[in-house]
Amino acid sequence: MRKVKIYVMVGIAVLMMLGALSACGTPTVSTSPSNAVPSDIATPGGETPGASEVTRVTTPLKFGYNYPIQAYFFDAVTVGGQDEAKVLNDKYGAAIEVVANSDPNAAVTGAVQILEDMISQDYDGIAISVIDPTAITPVLQKALDAGIQVCTFDTDAESSLKRLCFIGSDNAQFGHDQAKYVADVVLKGTGGVLIQSGSATMLNLVTRFNNEKEVFATYPNIKILDSQIPQAGASTEAMMTLVENMITAHPEFDCLLNDNAGGEAMVNVWRAKPWKSTDKNCVLCDDLNPVIQAVKDGVINATQVQWQYNWGKVACDVLYDACCGILPTVDAKL
Repeated sequence: MRKVKIYVMVGIAVLMMLGALSACGTPTVSTSPSNAVPSDIATPGGETPGASEVTRVTTPLKFGYNYPIQAYFFDAVTVGGQDEAKVLNDKYGAAIEVVANSDPNAAVTGAVQILEDMISQDYDGIAISVIDPTAITPVLQKALDAGIQVCTFDTDAESSLKRLCFIGSDNAQFGHDQAKYVADVVLKGTGGVLIQSGSATMLNLVTRFNNEKEVFATYPNIKILDSQIPQAGASTEAMMTLVENMITAHPEFDCLLNDNAGGEAMVNVWRAKPWKSTDKNCVLCDDLNPVIQAVKDGVINATQVQWQYNWGKVACDVLYDACCGILPTVDAKL
């Protein structure tokens, strides 16, 4: 196989803080579209050095995208992958199909079964956000052994897996930046924090949470009053109950921090109170419509967003390039 470097953004994730407070205290929202490709990303489908020397595959290829939960956060990943498949099909006469799957109950056993089905159905490529590295990595190894191209995005598998690359945010930086924003901008060095984190097994959320705790530990006048992780696949209503219970137990809190795609639950709680960010601070994650609207309405302070549309695009590029003999040499941190 030919190794050709894919030029992507490496280092800190492409993150936008929405709702950063202006001098007059009015929240403002970035107008950058979440599906915009940063100008310094060269997607692999033809712009990679040496790619023109490779014979492009034109026989039908089927790529499976697997998500840890059924959440419309991942819809943009699917759209990104399918959009890029159309580009590659038009450019090279390829015949790529991108199919997205997730277990409705966010069960590890369901994710394993979906992967087993992809293997038995001879998928050509798998792009996956890994719900549980311990359980999923052996199945992905089985896929590799069967000759299926595998890349991970959003959250990674165990380091022993020789997947093509990881595509997603720098989650250590993500957690650090969220916590620093809360500590410096929102609390100005003093206050009590509630944290609603997302998973005890997904490496992206575990990494974010650990870095949040590390940052807050450097502020002697900031205290984490409580931190809770909902059950996998928890409904919006269940997460609202979890947050309400934290608020009831710690009414003196100054800011709630959420580091996952469950921010809609927090928005619902704030609107039901009803609270504005001037009553109780709230910093969330991702660009879900209710969250963005809450920033615009001044209900919450800010949300930190990701480039999930581009994860889908780059995953399709990486898988197709690998089918054509081009292997990435770096992860895609975007």
